[in-house]
Amino acid sequence: MLAEAKCTARTRNNIMALYDAFGKERIFGRTDVIKALAITPSPASALIKKMLELGLIENVRGLGKGKYRFVVSICKTD
Repeated sequence: MLAEAKCTARTRNNIMALYDAFGKERIFGRTDVIKALAITPSPASALIKKMLELGLIENVRGLGKGKYRFVVSICKTD
């Protein structure tokens, strides 16, 4: 699924790195993405938006604004 997505190799690598860091169980926010990838807030927000568009993550309610979790399994062979 990820391999067929319209995104750059760098974006795919960042998504895989986030999945490795958080998996399907951990809830994360923009700050967690910034720390995990050592990027600034703007690219972190753009990456979250892209993952939402691709249906890879979903909003989590009840824990404050801007919390997400992966809804699909991503492996390196995708």
